[in-house]
Amino acid sequence: MATRFMPEWVLGFTCAYISLRFVNGTIPLQAFANKYSKPLSEKYADASSKKLMGISQDMLYFLATFESSNHMAIVESYMFNSLNFTKKGRKRKIKTLFGSALDAQKQATPQEASIRRFKNFVFQLRADSRYNVPGGWNLKEEQGIDWLLNIYEQNVRTMDGF
Repeated sequence: MATRFMPEWVLGFTCAYISLRFVNGTIPLQAFANKYSKPLSEKYADASSKKLMGISQDMLYFLATFESSNHMAIVESYMFNSLNFTKKGRKRKIKTLFGSALDAQKQATPQEASIRRFKNFVFQLRADSRYNVPGGWNLKEEQGIDWLLNIYEQNVRTMDGF
């Protein structure tokens, strides 16, 4: 059986969500990476907590390099756009006739490529406000990503970081 890897958008989306939960909570970043890595690893070979942690940290480090009134709004905008649009700006279809946007890919996304995509998005967002997350957007209301939402809604404890 061929090794299957996490789609680039799922990797970036998950790491952005980890960053968001970390900043808005009191639990270590490692706890979120460890907790989400386990169920993701059942479907994707490259869903290690080390990779999730590294990308999430790099996102947060990058955000810390510039002034913003709300860094987490940037992260939410990235999540919204990653979920709803492809790299080429087309509307993403989660479920299609022959598969799903959540299906594993044949190639792994390197950590550097994921960070580069995030940085590019941030620069796009700062230049053009149409990439902002729409007011009232709620991740829990998104269709077709129930499997991911179940992972994200797990109870994460400080002990998960060890």
